Amino acid sequence: TVARVEEELELEEEKGLTLQYLIKRLGFNCIAGLLHSKIFNYPAFIITSQELEFSLDVLNEFFDNLFPREFKDSNNKIELIEYDDEIFPNPGYFYSLVKNQRKNAFLMNPRRHVIQIPWRTTIRYETSIINFALEKNDPEESYKILSDLILRFLEDVKFTRDTLTPLKKISEKDLIKILDNNLTLSTINRYRMILIKEFIRRRISPDLIKKIKKK
Repeated sequence: TVARVEEELELEEEKGLTLQYLIKRLGFNCIAGLLHSKIFNYPAFIITSQELEFSLDVLNEFFDNLFPREFKDSNNKIELIEYDDEIFPNPGYFYSLVKNQRKNAFLMNPRRHVIQIPWRTTIRYETSIINFALEKNDPEESYKILSDLILRFLEDVKFTRDTLTPLKKISEKDLIKILDNNLTLSTINRYRMILIKEFIRRRISPDLIKKIKKK
């Protein structure tokens, strides 16, 4: 029953935020989107006319603690955008206004709806690591697995950064070959390369990415 589901959610909430709880509350795609925003440094906003069931500080802490200290970004916080449903009885109109003002932001509402995605890549990576983490029933194990998988990606990024730094230029094909030979724990394909380049461009240096040539 609905009452029983709500009771289970309240019990989970008392234990603190978990991946499983957040997916039940906010929806899988919204959590994957928030994770992508945190990893790749996109602004993220939850548009709501009501208070959330949990603290925004706790939500940010949940995501921030997935990262090693080197890559924690204290300035990139998930924020709320409040709207008055009496002034804007049609939420779609309000969403359009916000989308026009926040074109580079990930936007969602608490009812599991993604309102805007600002990036061109997919959230296939986030979907896969979240699903892998959810294979464990224990919330602490799931959280650790998710953190470990993000750490592996960040290690790939750091190796790529260090490889590019002394070079003047390199073809993407040759770079993938170098990464594939050295990063034995990861599968380095074109999609992984797209993610690594996006991270370096947004969080390290766009100039490094200019060294990678298509041919």
